Amino acid sequence: PFTEHHVEILEGLAAGAAVAMENAQLLAEHRRAEISLREGEKKFRTLTETVAAAIVIYQGTSLRYFNATMEKMTGYSRYELLHMNIMDLVHPSYRQLVNDRSIALRRTEEKRSSRFEFKIVTKAGEERWVDFTAGTIEFDGRPASLGTAYDITERKKLEEQFRQSHKMEAVGLLAGG
Repeated sequence: PFTEHHVEILEGLAAGAAVAMENAQLLAEHRRAEISLREGEKKFRTLTETVAAAIVIYQGTSLRYFNATMEKMTGYSRYELLHMNIMDLVHPSYRQLVNDRSIALRRTEEKRSSRFEFKIVTKAGEERWVDFTAGTIEFDGRPASLGTAYDITERKKLEEQFRQSHKMEAVGLLAGG
C-alpha cells in the first residue's frame, strides 16, 4: 500500500513530468518558428537579389536595407549608400516632390502605397528616371518605408522622341498648308 508520503512524491513527479512535456512542446514550437523565420528571410533575400527593380527600406533619410540593383542603378557602393542622405540621390528639381510624398505616406493611417516618377542623379552625375512605389512597414520595431524603383530612363527618352516626332509632323502639316 502507498502511504500519503508516496502519493505526494508521485504527484510531484507527475507535475514535474507535465512541466517537462510542456517545455518540450514550447521548445519544439520555438524551433519551428525559427526555421520558418529563416526560410522567410531566405525567400526575401532571394526575391530582392534577383528582381530587376531596386528595393530599399528607409527610415527618415537613411537607407536601412537595399539590394544590389540599387547599387548598380546609382553607381554608389554599399558603404556609400549606407552613409549618405537618400535625398542626395534625388535630382534637385524633384526633392520637394519626393519629400512631400514621403511625408504624406508617413501620415497616412491606412497602409496604402504611393507611386510616382522622378529623376535621380548617379554617382557619375548622370540623370536617370525612376518609377518609384513606396509603402509603410515596421523595421526593427520602428516605422519605415519599403520602396521599389524601376529605371525608366529609356522609356522616357522614347516618349520624348515620340513627342518631338509629332511636333515635327504637325509643323510639316502646317507648313504644307
